[in-house]
Amino acid sequence: MASYKPYTEFTYPVYKISDNLWYDTRDDGTVLSQDPRTGHSTVLDYCRNRETTLVERRLSFLRDKEQYAGVHPIFSKGLTELSKTYKTRMDHLMYGPSGKYIDSKGKVFHWAKSKYFTLQYYKIKRVRESSMPGVMLIELIGIDKVITTRYLPPKGYPYAALLILEGGALLYGYSTTKGVKRRSSM
Repeated sequence: MASYKPYTEFTYPVYKISDNLWYDTRDDGTVLSQDPRTGHSTVLDYCRNRETTLVERRLSFLRDKEQYAGVHPIFSKGLTELSKTYKTRMDHLMYGPSGKYIDSKGKVFHWAKSKYFTLQYYKIKRVRESSMPGVMLIELIGIDKVITTRYLPPKGYPYAALLILEGGALLYGYSTTKGVKRRSSM
């Protein structure tokens, strides 16, 4: 049931789930996981209510389990363990291992980490504060979109390195010199 999608179709945060379990989405939207060795199943995502995030839906399941124990067989099951949370696309790309995940909307997917990415350097045109506290806007020469970040470039670092991906670009870091556009291993 895991789908292979470009990373732009995921709603962050995403959560790493076990690669050894089977996942089944029922008609009501609830996602169950089952251990193929033991047949034991647990609830990964409880979609009977319209809460907005996976965490809220899982908390709702625990509340309903206390209230409706014994009424419906789903409430005899426990929750599937989530092993790691990746809050942003950059965290996921840099640190997330290949494998199965579930996003905040309840979509189970398999994500394979690529071995290479393109790193390209751009001269910083201007840095300014945004209306959101702690968020900076960086304008780059040659890029028509503004980059948002919480990290100011250090003094003497006039270049920004961007990680070029199929769905856009992410700020990778800052540099004192303009590096050469390159493909590098991740």
